[in-house]
Amino acid sequence: MIVLLICFVFIDVLQIVICPEGKDTKIVGGKGVKDIRQMPWLVNIEMKYVGHICGGSILTPVFVLTACHCLVLQVSQDKTPSKTISADELVFISGTLFAEKRDNNDPNQQIRDAKYLLVHPQCRDENKIQVFDYGLGVLKSPFSFNAYVNAFKLLSMNKTIFQNKFDTIVKNPKAKCYVAGWGEVRRGEFGIDDEGRMSKHLRIMEMHLISDDQCRQKFGQISPKFLNFNFRNHNQICAVGSKMWGSDCQGDSGGPIVCEGFQIALVSYGFQCGISSPATYADLVPFVEWFSTKVLSYVHSRKTSTAPHGRMRLSALNCYVLIHLMIVAVSYDAG
Repeated sequence: MIVLLICFVFIDVLQIVICPEGKDTKIVGGKGVKDIRQMPWLVNIEMKYVGHICGGSILTPVFVLTACHCLVLQVSQDKTPSKTISADELVFISGTLFAEKRDNNDPNQQIRDAKYLLVHPQCRDENKIQVFDYGLGVLKSPFSFNAYVNAFKLLSMNKTIFQNKFDTIVKNPKAKCYVAGWGEVRRGEFGIDDEGRMSKHLRIMEMHLISDDQCRQKFGQISPKFLNFNFRNHNQICAVGSKMWGSDCQGDSGGPIVCEGFQIALVSYGFQCGISSPATYADLVPFVEWFSTKVLSYVHSRKTSTAPHGRMRLSALNCYVLIHLMIVAVSYDAG
């Protein structure tokens, strides 16, 4: 009980330190990022012995947000839950501009292993269209926050508040948005045997949000199934490069799209890279609800279920993690 009391006493102090101020489809065009401190929440997700596979972003020191399809061998084709790959296969790298950790002597780099992986229970292919494309890496040890490694800004951890703020941004034709990642730098369609060249350096591309009707029209030229597809009902938004030729690409999946300083969605899917075809992003409204109502309680239950019965002790790490879970649940709604 004393340890628990100490945890609660230090919540306000730690909150100041850790809370943010602010096909595998999907940066072609754009430009190289000069300093990782511009976007310290970016995470390079690598498969051991393979290299970079996806992007991600830091939600808290122990949670990395990414796409569901980055964490599964195959997205479910029906209503059965998609099964994750082994957490031991992945590493999560932050604090650096460079994609290949073995070629990188960056002193600000932090490398973490995942304790386990979680994907949204409704993640699946619906008529071969990815929906509920949300996943989380739960780290064995937390990232150490500093100027080079920190969490992204979230609109709110309350679904209703998030939705209202999200709608305001999406309806603003002048909203400033960008994507960033280490994905392929080629242009054109995805081919079955086509393996483009991954960028070794973090790149950024300014994006322009487009309406559902514009997205339907452009995607409908590629596949008729999109002609009547309701992107908003599936919590998806579309964007094109601000100059109509740049975009995210293969290897950028799971990374953030940031608008007006807040991550509002993550890179999900598309058909072509670096040309006028849109890219599609999974907005974070369903993620916020899933995380707040299911993930936090699940993670806490895993910790308590492995503790010896009749013991009241909390390890320092468990106490640390518990604090962050509680802060995530309440801190973003203050504004």
